[in-house]
Amino acid sequence: MGWAVVLLVAVALVYTGVLFSMGREEAGEAAQGGPQATEGAGVVYFPADVTLSLYGPDTQAGSVSASPEPVAWTEDDLVLLAQTVYAEADICRTTAKKAAVVWCVLNRLDTGRYGDSIQEVVTAPHQFAWAEDRPVIPEYIELAEDVLRRWSAEKAGQEDVGRVLPAEYLFFEGDGWENYFDTSFPVDMGGDVWGWTLPDPYGEG
Repeated sequence: MGWAVVLLVAVALVYTGVLFSMGREEAGEAAQGGPQATEGAGVVYFPADVTLSLYGPDTQAGSVSASPEPVAWTEDDLVLLAQTVYAEADICRTTAKKAAVVWCVLNRLDTGRYGDSIQEVVTAPHQFAWAEDRPVIPEYIELAEDVLRRWSAEKAGQEDVGRVLPAEYLFFEGDGWENYFDTSFPVDMGGDVWGWTLPDPYGEG
């Protein structure tokens, strides 16, 4: 009977030692950052230097991918641009001269000095003649989208997209019949303004 008790005590001590050893190994792995999982548990392992965020500390929105991506716009952008074309160029006779107003907005957006969005550029105080109650003409919605597609293609690396206004032209004034675009302000309507020398992508020139 005494031998049986001694044997049971010995087995219990050995088992306790094994459990203690296993616990120390698991604690050591956890301290090193290694995730614990049984086979087939579906644990995803990440290197220590990986940050699970869309933007790292040295990147900006829009620069996640190094490959050219199409520029996105919204229906609200189209409405804003269409209203601006109506306000600034409805009286102009050619499509190219109406489109130039949209290009002027995008030129300003590209500089980063007049706003970070089409809405900010168009609605900036004392810049464009946009107003919320301006009519939205379907023809001008189509024209705005056409220019935006050309602008997007240009940003993706395409050449000769059909610009009607060079990128450096950021200002214009009108005389009631025509708009005069310039690289500086005030616009010298009788001086060195844009001369419409680019090919007309709308075939009206």
